[in-house]
Amino acid sequence: METSSQLKEEFYIRRLFDDDAVFVDATRYARQEIPYPLSAKKSLKATCAVRLEGEVVAFSLRGYTAKQAEREVEHIKSVAAGRPTSYNVLRPRMPRKILHELVESARSLAGVLGNEVVVEHDGTLYVVELTRLGSEGALRLAGELV
Repeated sequence: METSSQLKEEFYIRRLFDDDAVFVDATRYARQEIPYPLSAKKSLKATCAVRLEGEVVAFSLRGYTAKQAEREVEHIKSVAAGRPTSYNVLRPRMPRKILHELVESARSLAGVLGNEVVVEHDGTLYVVELTRLGSEGALRLAGELV
């Protein structure tokens, strides 16, 4: 088991602000299990949990359709100072089991793949290469693991 200095977890929410979708840090909300305020249900686009454990970086990205966001985001109505108010909240949850499984998979493949980037999508493992194009990086599919 890794010590706390070698283990770091973060949680991000991809939100729609005006016409831009950006990731915002919601780690504190996930750790303290407190609701994250959203301007509208449709503003939730994705969540991303990241775990750094030793030399392994694991992340779990979950995208939301409009229907999924509708189910996940709570619409809360209340009365404040005699006036009805309403707001939307998401209860972020760190997918620790998934992140732990990804870290274990990476460690078991490290002897074979070395420093390659491995992506698991719908149960299939892929090897991707990170390349630089000037100041930007790009991922290129190198192969599928069977």
